[in-house]
Amino acid sequence: LAALRAGKDVVLEKPMATNYIDARDVQREATRKGRIVAVCMQRHYARMDAMLRHAIDSGLIGDVRLITSSQFRSDWLPGSRRYTDPETHKKANWRLLKKTAGSVNQEFCVHEYAMVCSVVKSPFARLFATGGAAHYTDRETEDVLALIVDFANGARFNYSFCCFAPGERR
Repeated sequence: LAALRAGKDVVLEKPMATNYIDARDVQREATRKGRIVAVCMQRHYARMDAMLRHAIDSGLIGDVRLITSSQFRSDWLPGSRRYTDPETHKKANWRLLKKTAGSVNQEFCVHEYAMVCSVVKSPFARLFATGGAAHYTDRETEDVLALIVDFANGARFNYSFCCFAPGERR
């Protein structure tokens, strides 16, 4: 907000905020000052996502009617991604805290959502979602979730995420 108030354009890494009110404040300040706020999404430039967009945009695979995606991960590598919390002075994994990550949706799943929206090219009509801390109940962020999106053009997106699947350990 300070940069916008100083009359600067702003480039942010996602999430642009960890809650709706803060994100709305950024958008309102940018509008008030006539400035640009850009939110980066690194997967937008990933080769796999670019190839999928090209296949759909070129007509190679036809209209999108259903996208199903499941992401099964092991834990967020609890000994990694540590920073020192400026308020408590304790070391913590930022991905496990709402104040730094927001949620699994904002921190990780948003990349999948952005890719889907870039190929469906239609607004949401309905969204159904559920999730929570099913396995790691001592954490603030979700470790499992599922959602179904109905788009205005009739396309659907089914998504599931699990952060306690067996697999990679470092």
